[in-house]
Amino acid sequence: MQQGKCADALTVLVAPAAYFGDNEDCLGFDGRVTYEAILTWFEQASTLGPRRICKVFLVRQALEHGRWTMVPDRNATEFWLLYWERASLSAPELRMPEPKDRPATSWFIFFRPFDLAPGVSLLHKLPYGNVDLQFAGTGD
Repeated sequence: MQQGKCADALTVLVAPAAYFGDNEDCLGFDGRVTYEAILTWFEQASTLGPRRICKVFLVRQALEHGRWTMVPDRNATEFWLLYWERASLSAPELRMPEPKDRPATSWFIFFRPFDLAPGVSLLHKLPYGNVDLQFAGTGD
């Protein structure tokens, strides 16, 4: 963008569907794509020729060997629910999504205020004790 080669940029999280669980949130990214959706696309992409077979194989390998299962942690989930209740009462304009089950390593809480510009994220990084305002595409 800084070099004038594009006008906009988006971030997309690519992961197995199990990574997301029932959560529809993009976890701070602009979008998300599952490995399973990629596999389906490659399986149906008849114009790729022999490359299609290789790509299907690679995505299947990633799914089989990279299984990730979210293991809910009772303490983390209870903390997130209490945090969400407090944020909803004292600062509803932050629009923190209602949390579902959370793993023990769920440390970054994203907020969704209406008035943030595109490419700007507001999140609380619990282990660091910081609330960050992040600007995508602004360099190092």
